Amino acid sequence: MTSRALRLLACQIDIPAMTGPADRDAHLARTARLVSDALTRRPADLVVLPELSSLDYSRAAFERLDSLAEPLEGPSFAVWSRVAREHGVHVVFGFARRAGGNVHISSAVAAPQSSGSSGSSAIIASSRSPACSGRPWRNALSTAIWRGAA
Repeated sequence: MTSRALRLLACQIDIPAMTGPADRDAHLARTARLVSDALTRRPADLVVLPELSSLDYSRAAFERLDSLAEPLEGPSFAVWSRVAREHGVHVVFGFARRAGGNVHISSAVAAPQSSGSSGSSAIIASSRSPACSGRPWRNALSTAIWRGAA
């Protein structure tokens, strides 16, 4: 058995202030282009984006979570799943996830291979209590595995 080093692209990105979903989606498109360009120049096995990389980490954004939060198969997952498939890479990204009537600060992994209706699979880690409840960073992380419906 031969082994090879894991090729990692760790990203530090500028995240603009956001007032709504259109700003978030424009940011995702711009960031995906930059990551895709970097992967074209220097392929990687794993891309790691910052915590909450889909929107700015500000009081103003947190006050707009009702409009900025998204389901797992929302805009962030769609963008990073496409990048994962196009470049054969796993992409770790952070986003505000709407689930069960609450919003959670979550991380997901978009995989390059298809395992569900969306064309990718994800592993989710998120705060146990809603992001809106005060201090989500003090809560332990819980992990769940998600797979798209067949």
